[in-house]
Order: sequence, then C-alpha cells, then structure tokens
Amino acid sequence: MILASCNSSNPQVESILQQAEALMEDHPDSAFSLLDSLHFKQQLSKKETAHYALLLAKATNKTYRPLLPCDSLLDVSLSYYKKSTPERATALLYKGRLEEELGQTERAIELLQDGLTIIRDFPNVKEIKRLIHSSLGILYEDNKHFEESVSSYREMLSVCEKDKDKAIALSGISDYYIMNDKVDSAFYYANEALKCAIHSQDSILIPQMEHNLALYHYYYSHPDSALLFERKAINHAVNNSKRRLYYGTYGGILYDLDQIDSAIYYLNLSIDTTKYERHRLTTLLNLYQIEKYRGDYEKASHYLEEHVSIIDSLYTEERDTEISNLIHEHKTELRVQDEQARGKRDQIIIIIISAFILLLLLLTLLYYLYKRHKEKKQLNAKLNENVEKLAILHCAMEKNLITLGTLKTEKEQLEKDIRQLLHSQEIQEEYLNDLLQHEQTLLRQIAEREQQIEQSTQQIRHLENWQFTQTKIYQKIKELRKSSEGNELKHTLNNSDCEKLRSVLFSLNKQMVRELKERYPLLQDDDILLYILEQRTDFDTKAIAISLGTTSTHAINQRRYRMKKRMNSYET
Repeated sequence: MILASCNSSNPQVESILQQAEALMEDHPDSAFSLLDSLHFKQQLSKKETAHYALLLAKATNKTYRPLLPCDSLLDVSLSYYKKSTPERATALLYKGRLEEELGQTERAIELLQDGLTIIRDFPNVKEIKRLIHSSLGILYEDNKHFEESVSSYREMLSVCEKDKDKAIALSGISDYYIMNDKVDSAFYYANEALKCAIHSQDSILIPQMEHNLALYHYYYSHPDSALLFERKAINHAVNNSKRRLYYGTYGGILYDLDQIDSAIYYLNLSIDTTKYERHRLTTLLNLYQIEKYRGDYEKASHYLEEHVSIIDSLYTEERDTEISNLIHEHKTELRVQDEQARGKRDQIIIIIISAFILLLLLLTLLYYLYKRHKEKKQLNAKLNENVEKLAILHCAMEKNLITLGTLKTEKEQLEKDIRQLLHSQEIQEEYLNDLLQHEQTLLRQIAEREQQIEQSTQQIRHLENWQFTQTKIYQKIKELRKSSEGNELKHTLNNSDCEKLRSVLFSLNKQMVRELKERYPLLQDDDILLYILEQRTDFDTKAIAISLGTTSTHAINQRRYRMKKRMNSYET
C-alpha cells in the first residue's frame, strides 16, 4: 500500500499521474497498469496520494474491477479534499460505488447524494454528475423507488455526450415505463437505447440492451420476439460469464414455447453459474413451475423456498424505510440548498435593483441640479442684461429730460421774444413768420422728447415689474394667494417677509418713491408701499392684503381711503 508523507511533490510521480490521466478515457487498462505499478514503488505525499486514489478508483471502475482495494486510498482522498470541490465529489462517487459492491446500499446512497449536493455548484463538471446519477438511478430502481430513479436517469441523459452513456440512461428510463405499464414508451426508449449502444460499438453494452428488449417482449407475452433478442444477446456476449447471465431468461422463453427439455437445460445452466441473487429469482420461479408441472413436488418446493428466501433477504421493510429516509433527507437538503441559492440570487437582484434605483435617483438629482443651475445662470444673465438696459434707459431719459428742459427754456424765451415783437411797432411780418415756424419746430421736438421719455418710462416700468416677478417674495405671495382661492385668507406674510417686500419694491421703484415723498410729504412708507402694489403689480385686493400681513381686505380698503385723502389734500 502507498504511504502518504508530507514531503513535497515528486516531478516523476506527477508525470506518471498526468500520463495515466491522459490514457484514462481511451485506454483505461493501460492507465490502470501504470497506476498499479506506481502503487508498489513510490512513497507519495498526501496531495499525490489523494490524486492517485481518484485516478486509481476511476481506472479500476472503468476496467470493471472491484473497488475494494481502493477503500483506504479513497479515505485518504476524502480526508484531504475536505472542502466542497469536484475532487471531493469524485471521491464520494467511487466510495459510494465501493459501498454498493459491499452491499451497503443505504451508505452508498448517502455518499452519492453528498457528492451530488456538491457537484450541483459546478455545472460544467458534467462527467461526475453523470456517473453519480447513473449509480443513484440503479440503486433507486433496485430498491423500488422508481420516481427517483427515472429522475436520476433523466438528469444523467441531460449531461450525456457519448452514445454509450446515452444508452444506459435511456435503458433506465425505459425500465420506469415498464414498471408503470406504459408499453409504447417503454419499447421506444428501449429501442433508442439499443441504437445508441450499437452506435457506441460497445461489446458489453449491446448484449445488455438486447437482453432488456428480450425481457420486455417476454413480459408482454411476445415469446418469438423475446427469443430472437435473447439469442442475439447470448451471441454478442463477450465471454461465457456474461453469456450465462442471459441463460435464465432464455430458458424461461423456451419454457413458454413448450420446449421443456431445452428450457430445463438453460435454466439449470443459469442457476449453477449465476452468483447474482436477483438474476436467480426468475430462474428459480421457472424451475419451480416446470417441476410442479412434471409432478416432482420435492424439487419444486426446494426451488420455491430458495426463491422466497432471496426475496426476503433483498427486500426487507427496514431496509426500504432506511432508503426512503435517505431519499427524503437528500431531497430536503437539495430543497434547502435551492432555497439558499434562490435567496442569494434574490439578494443579488435586490442589490442590483437598489443600486440601479439609487443611480437613477442620483442621475435625476444631478440633472435637476444642472437644470436649476442652468436656469439660474440664464436668469442671472437676463437680470444683468435688464440692469444694463435699465441703466441705459435711465441715462437716455436723463439726457431727454435735460434736452427737454433746454427746449422748454428756449421755447419760453422764444415766446417772450414773440410777445415783445408783437408789441413792437417795428415788427416785420417776415421775421415774425420765421419765429412762429421756429416755435412750431421747438414744439414738435418737445413732443418727440416727451414721447421718448414716456417710452423709456414704460420700458423701465416693464423691466422693473419683470424683476419683481422673479423674486422669491413675489412667488411666495402668489402661492399664498392661490392657496386662499375661494376661501377666507388664512396665511399672510410675516413681519420679516413684509420688510423684505418693502425693500425689494422700494429698490426697484426708487424714482417713484422719491417723487411721491417730494410731492406728498405726509405719506407714510406703508402708504407708498400700498400705492406701488396697486400701480406697479398685478396683485388684487387679497394679494395686497397678504403682502401687507393682514387677513382683512376691509383694512386694506380703509388704508387705501386714508392714502387717497392725504394725496388729495395736496392737490387741493
């Protein structure tokens, strides 16, 4: 036996292991010989021993040798590959098959299920998954768990790439339909399995598939077809040990065809050479029926007792319960694993969706801020432009006012000269006419200047009003007015907002404020604010009340009355 040590890897050993792995698929006998020679010559590290154990078990299984010599090596491999890896799943596969050879069915199923649980996380490792499902399919079927068996065979078929493997999976599926008495499906899958076996040119698999078809025809009372397929299976068998496995079925078919002597010969040949208990069952039952028919009740009773004892040893209630529990536990474990995987997927999806929503909200916020910044920039640009326009208009208006004053002074002087000339006796009519024409020109120029001044005044007023509508205080008044639509006033500006409104309007209407104070000295600031609100804004009485911090429109009317009374006192 190979000893496992902690020393570093040997390049020569690694080379041999790689060579054996390369030979494994096409020349498993050569791979086994190479590994077996290493078995007696080298002392390997624990890593090399674990790898060697997997390769030797694989080569042993592929060459149809018992796995028992690999037992301790597989234990080393399982102790080395402790994590959930494909290597550990491989070790569990061959350890399970070894337990199956030893008749430890429950233990074999448990190990294979553990391997299947691991390999589910490695979807690309198809070979191990196929082998595990193949073994589980056989064990489930042998222990009458047919639903689980066909499920394993279908999983196996989904990862099969070679015709040989497909034939095994299809044969297992056909057995399920036989058990459920679905004849057409059973024969369809059995024939497909035979086709795949023939394509694979596997000398062991072809007679097995022919034997299966013989059993199906035999079961459904087609003795001629059954005899044909069983004869093919016997002829195609590679050696006598394989051939004798089919003698029992062949003898049973001959018995149905009333060829009693030939039937007894093949049945006895089968029971003497067959060591597998399951293959002996039908043979013993057929011999029992023949001897009973011939009247030899002692032999018939012997065959029947042996038949019953085999059934009792193979199928006990305790064993079936244990296997059922194993299957249930495995299904529960797989469901838990699926739920955990689904939970992880859901968490990942939630995280992705949350990140996407946060990113979307961030982009929306950035777009909103960019839009606000852009609008603010445009507004500031427009405000600056309006300030420049106002400055230009004010300058132009000042010039017009100066020119107007000059023209009015000249006009007054001209009128004075005209009056003097009219009283002068030396007036000449022609000179008078020139003066009158000049007067008309001055009047026209004065009218033009007054018109320009009026236009400038209107433009200044428009720009000042627009500037006011862009302020936050204006928008707040509008919102308060809108909320009070159709109802009594409930919300007004507070004292701070009222002062802010006064400052904004007085700043925008400096000239009007100055003129009002000069013309009506008795007017108070609140009166001037009320006057500006009425003359320079689009506010109604309710909006004006909100602006002045009161909920009573009656109070506004009283203040308006007092303001007009003060202004009228100066007019009179």
